[in-house]
Parts: sequence; structure tokens; C-alpha cells
Amino acid sequence: FDTTGIQAHLPANVQAVGLYDAAFSWALRELTTNVIRHSGAQHCWVSITQNKLQVVDDGCGFDPEKQYHSGGLLGLYKRIEDSGG
Repeated sequence: FDTTGIQAHLPANVQAVGLYDAAFSWALRELTTNVIRHSGAQHCWVSITQNKLQVVDDGCGFDPEKQYHSGGLLGLYKRIEDSGG
């Protein structure tokens, strides 16, 4: 996030999460891209456990009805669903 002016708050130590490695990688890429492109955020927090990935920002938010029916989040949803998630 250095060039975007967004302060990233990332976990200090992340170990491989095993079963969800691919899904978390896809989600982290899509979610951070959305923060950078659309949120207007000044801060972004990422947390991860063995079965949960969370990306939170202090930006403007979005309309989930519009966002889930097109674009990257729809593609992410389909990819996760196709992989059994």
C-alpha cells in the first residue's frame, strides 16, 4: 500500500493456513485491490487465522447488492464456490 497513501496494518507472523491457502490468497488479492481502487481509505487492517481471513478499512463502504452481482467479488465468489467453499 506504500504508493496509495493507505496505511496497512498487517499480521506480524503468518503461517500457512493449510486447507484454505488458495482461497485466502484469491480473497486477499481481490479485497486489497478493492480497498486500493474504490474505498478512499486511509487505513486497512488484515487479520488471518486458520479458518478466517478479514480485511477491514476505514473507507466509504459499498453497496453489497451491486458489488456481489458483477466484477471481481462475483468472480471470487464463483471461484470459492467451485473449490468447495
